Order: sequence, then C-alpha cells, then structure tokens
Amino acid sequence: MPTIQIQQHPDDPQKASLRFSNGTDYPITITPPFDEQQEQNLAWYFEEHLKFPFTHQVKFQQIGDSIKHYGENLFEQVFGQRRAYADYQAVLAEEPSLEIIGTAAFHKLHWEALKDPDMAEPLAVRFTITRKPISSDSHRQPSSKPATPVLRVLLVTSRPHGKHDVAYRTISQPLLSAVQNGKLPVQIDLLRPATYKALIQHLENPANGSYHILHFDVHGSVLDYASLQKGAAAGAFFFDQHYGTSKLEPYDGEKVALGAHRAP
Repeated sequence: MPTIQIQQHPDDPQKASLRFSNGTDYPITITPPFDEQQEQNLAWYFEEHLKFPFTHQVKFQQIGDSIKHYGENLFEQVFGQRRAYADYQAVLAEEPSLEIIGTAAFHKLHWEALKDPDMAEPLAVRFTITRKPISSDSHRQPSSKPATPVLRVLLVTSRPHGKHDVAYRTISQPLLSAVQNGKLPVQIDLLRPATYKALIQHLENPANGSYHILHFDVHGSVLDYASLQKGAAAGAFFFDQHYGTSKLEPYDGEKVALGAHRAP
C-alpha cells in the first residue's frame, strides 16, 4: 500500500513537503482554510449540536455544507501543483494511506475533511489517515506497506461528565452499524470502561492481539498552560490524579488536553 506523506517544515509553520512512495517530493504552503468565526462554527457542529441534535437544523446543514469547501480548499493547497496531482492520480487506484506529520498547530487543521473535488466523499472515507508529531526520523521516505485482510480498530470513547455528557453510543453505534451493514473487512473493539488503566491492561493482554488503529473519541482542546489553568478555574476542565497520571506541571507552547472517563 503506497503512502502519501504531508510533513510540516520545522522552521516555517506554513511550509510543508508532500512526499510520495515513488521518491518525489514537492514543497507546498498550507494555511487554515477557515477564519476564527468559521472554526467556532465547526466546534459547535462537532461538539455542541450533538447535545440537542433536533434543533438548529438550518445552521447545522449550512455548517455541514461548509466542510466540503474546507476539504476542497485544503486539497488544492496540497495537490494543486500539476505534477503533484499527476502523482496523486497515479496511486489513487491503490488506495494509499495518508500520513500527516507536524506540530500541534499543524494538527489543528481538519485533515480528515481533505476532499478531492472529483469524489463524492472526503479521502478519509476511503483511505487511512495517520497523524504523527515531528521527530528525528520524520524525514524518512514513506514506504509501501503490505495489505492485511482485516483492519483491527480499538475504539476508546471517553465522556468526562458521565450521564450529563453526550452518550458514547451516540457516536459509536452509527460507526459500528456502518461497518456491519457495509460488510467491511474491519473489526472494531469498543473499550469499556474507557479509562487509561483499562486501555493499558487491554493492550498488554496477549489474548487481545494487536491493532492497526487506536481511535480516541474524546473531548479535548489544544491550548497553552495559561489557558488550561484559566479553563480549569472556570470549571471547563477538571484534573483527577488516577492510574498512570501525575500532577500537571507548567509547560511551554501548546499541548493536547483530553477528557477522561470516570470509572464507576
């Protein structure tokens, strides 16, 4: 399976490299397709609307339609060069995987919305998308990986506010049903309870085998330490020291803060 790699440049956050398994490399420039207000609309669409899914239908439809434009804008930034698009077309039939490498700011972009204007669905529907931080070996050439008959996925759905939060089945059940009804070669295991301790024990148990994808469906934000503390003081975040956790120390830059499931 060929890999298409999109890697942010370490010295310029808007510059990146587009790499193909055949050895070609293209310099590209990536800027956020949406402004701050449009990003807030997306946050409402993905997070808030689920709490009351039968209200604000017109707004929901309008923002949903805007995701298509977001994805096509991002696609043009990545594959807009004539030769890059030709290389993309050459591997399209092999259903390549997409590898996104960058900083936290780079991963704020909604890469799963990436959409070819000639396709009805975003690329994430057909291809696997992997996100990775920049590391010392990030500049290696993407390689072709052998295909496997069944894609194994461990789904971790955490809800920090318990019964007052969006029920985990609201998200998980449609996904499981889609895989079942479509008779796709995918095995999805749902981790319950969705705690860090349960996750470690599940992965370390040889009887459970290994997984291709570990998918976290959680609430969270990418923010700096001051914003995290401000949100905690306002009750937007909470910190519980449980299994495998320690006191949150001050840090530089931005990090991902995820919601946690409270085990009974």
